[in-house]
Amino acid sequence: MLYRTLLKFWLLPPMLNILLIMLGLLLLARYRRLGIACCATGLLSLLLLSIPQFSNGLLQSTEVAKALDAKHERLQSADAIVVLGAGHLEFAAEYGDAQPSHDGVARLSYAAYLHRVTGLPLMLTGGQPAGSEHVHAQVLARYLQRNYGLMPRWIEGRSRTTEENAINAAAVLLPQQLGTVLLVTQSMHMRRSIHLFEAAGFTVIPAPTGLSFASSPAAQAWRWIPTTTALHNSSMVIHEILGYWWYRLRAV
Repeated sequence: MLYRTLLKFWLLPPMLNILLIMLGLLLLARYRRLGIACCATGLLSLLLLSIPQFSNGLLQSTEVAKALDAKHERLQSADAIVVLGAGHLEFAAEYGDAQPSHDGVARLSYAAYLHRVTGLPLMLTGGQPAGSEHVHAQVLARYLQRNYGLMPRWIEGRSRTTEENAINAAAVLLPQQLGTVLLVTQSMHMRRSIHLFEAAGFTVIPAPTGLSFASSPAAQAWRWIPTTTALHNSSMVIHEILGYWWYRLRAV
């Protein structure tokens, strides 16, 4: 999985923008116009991706599912709740153990809510990342038990990608005739996740979290001021867009 990490590092902001600027500087001596164009593109794109209003628009473009109505009749057809992993902190000093990331906590909180509404069993997914001492799904399970008093029925602890999440979940659930799942993940991650889980044989009912960012109020002046948070969000959205099309094109 090292190549994936390297690709993410080089192909996503801000490194991609920095590389464009560096290339422009190298070209200035012999190809002045091209060098200036590369520098300007790198700087302007970095600025644009750092603007909250632009970043918000990028996120909206990836959303394929609205917030799930907990009273909707579609929930009655679901067989299980599948929570996709979202990374974890290797050690949180205040707890003395590994802890789910911010996105992971959001997914677990929503999954616990859906479980209490529907009574459906839970599956947690995520294997052991490179360099980690912890299986991600087990980190999620400990958090779920400690904070919500819930235990998942299944812990899928071998996958390292969303594609493997889908394949490994299918190997456990489909033989038990559990083919319709409430899929819990961030809204920006949902399109790619739906595609991969449907390819694995599931009927997916999207249960997205993180929708509040994309449904924020109308633009205000401060939303045009560049921030590191907006740059991070833009980078994550671009990662999701590239990931989605990678899997779509590979399947052609």
